[in-house]
Amino acid sequence: MKKEISLVDELKLNSSVLSKILIFIIRLERGRLWLLIKPFRLLYMNLFLNTEIPRSVIIGKPLRIPHPYGIIIHPQSSIGAGCTLYHNITIGANDLAEKYGSPQVGNYCFIGAGASVIGDIQVGDNVVIAANSLVSRNLDSGVFFTFKGEVRENKKNIKKYILNLINEKIKK
Repeated sequence: MKKEISLVDELKLNSSVLSKILIFIIRLERGRLWLLIKPFRLLYMNLFLNTEIPRSVIIGKPLRIPHPYGIIIHPQSSIGAGCTLYHNITIGANDLAEKYGSPQVGNYCFIGAGASVIGDIQVGDNVVIAANSLVSRNLDSGVFFTFKGEVRENKKNIKKYILNLINEKIKK
């Protein structure tokens, strides 16, 4: 993407009101108003949505969260631009492993409902992770990771899909 997407445009990409509020909180708390937003964040994100996205997580724009429930992200993780996160996902560290670290998710990734991305791993750009998958190894760019743990070629261009979605929603 050539220019930075605005908060208003990012909110247009998320269709549900709950998602819009979550994105609004995520973006505000990464600015100067984070102390003012913190109590509302705790009530809304943690108690109402059962979602934990710490302020330290680096998140690219735009972020799509169609169903904002039960999302857990490790504080040292990062998520690239144009990613879509569905409900009940975990992007976290494996503190029982010898190599302790957290996942780094690339640009234009799609993480399906119930998926877990665990450990000190890199997920490349344009990756689709199927629902209910457990990813505990590095994934190259342009792959589709099935719930059976198989790695296949990703025939969908997520970047193109997200950019078309941005153009559709923002022009409305």
